[in-house]
Amino acid sequence: MVLAEENVGVHFLHVGKTGGTTVKRMVRQNKLRNTPRGRLVMHQHHTTLPEVLAWNEANTGALFLRHPLSRFVSGFNSRLREGKPAKSIPWKPPERLAFSHFPTPNDLAEGLFCDDPLVEDRATAAMNAMVHSRMHFTHWLRDVDYLESRIDRITFIGFQEHYAEDVARFLRVLGVETEVPVLHHHQAPDEMSKTLSDQAQENLTRWYAEDLVLYEWALAQRDRWAG
Repeated sequence: MVLAEENVGVHFLHVGKTGGTTVKRMVRQNKLRNTPRGRLVMHQHHTTLPEVLAWNEANTGALFLRHPLSRFVSGFNSRLREGKPAKSIPWKPPERLAFSHFPTPNDLAEGLFCDDPLVEDRATAAMNAMVHSRMHFTHWLRDVDYLESRIDRITFIGFQEHYAEDVARFLRVLGVETEVPVLHHHQAPDEMSKTLSDQAQENLTRWYAEDLVLYEWALAQRDRWAG
């Protein structure tokens, strides 16, 4: 891929279910693409940090993360309601089958590593049927060793758990002085199931072991990107 000169700058990676849609809409609506730190380039879900760093030696990356267990619940409920009301993306056949077997995120999480081979296989298939549970942080970031070796080319990592504060930090890092309201998108209705049992949490901790290592490493570095 040849990257156009106007796309050299700070590349915002869209890690699913971490608030990326809100950031991208905020940038577009407030015309924040050109910043004192450089041009802000917005990406879809599949673009990775190694890709954008390879395109040009002047490129840096920015992104938001979220605790993997919370991200799983959010991703499950987002697909359960087919992305509504923010958008409408109908279920694909594997998703329809997944929700027929596991109507709540807790049901699916408890099915992982189950003693019943059929339930375990159905749970594994369901995890792989949904984009947000299928795509791990390792897709975008590889591993901690990689991040440490490229840390000077990471402009910002924010966290969904500190969302409003970290959006403001991100803008400060970019040199943007304008105060911009944070309007959330893709939030699940309160009535949707969000509780995880101890067994569900144990299974998800095992499933997302590598993601948890990446998350905890990045969280420990949070003050580095204070702005």
